Amino acid sequence: MKLLHQFVRIFFFPFILFASFPTWGPGANLLVNPDLEEEPVRWTFSPQDHGQTQVLTEAARNGEYGLSVTGNGGSSLYSRWIPVQAGETYQLRFWARQVEAGGIAVYILFFDEHKRRIDPADQFFAGVPGSATEWTEIVEQSRAPERAVYMALWVHSYSRSTGVTYLDDFSLTLTPRSQSGE
Repeated sequence: MKLLHQFVRIFFFPFILFASFPTWGPGANLLVNPDLEEEPVRWTFSPQDHGQTQVLTEAARNGEYGLSVTGNGGSSLYSRWIPVQAGETYQLRFWARQVEAGGIAVYILFFDEHKRRIDPADQFFAGVPGSATEWTEIVEQSRAPERAVYMALWVHSYSRSTGVTYLDDFSLTLTPRSQSGE
């Protein structure tokens, strides 16, 4: 019996551990619930949001649900922590539509091993243009700075923004070095 236990531990435990994680290679979407279709949503609504960010059917581009952000003093929604590798390039894609023009962006935030924010020299964000009155794909690439261990996305309307924006179909992928200009 002891021999069987060792066999299982040596040969099957690594497989089970590996199989329980999502694929992190180039092209795999690193976000949990990127299309907002799952319940619970598994994104974090900040207390400072005050209900400005909601998952609604009318905000859907594809599927049943999308994100509706009403700017009224700075909305605030965060993705889950995403493990990253310093020096690698990540590509954010999402679709947005301005219902009532306002200022909103999706920020790419990086954190160290203690989950303290790293402020890179360049602030990475993908702003939604006021002219995006039809569904528009927004794309932004950013390189994880030195010491980066985690990243998170922050959906935030500017403090004085008063518009309504729909967002849907988020994608965050590791960009192969051959496509990131290296």
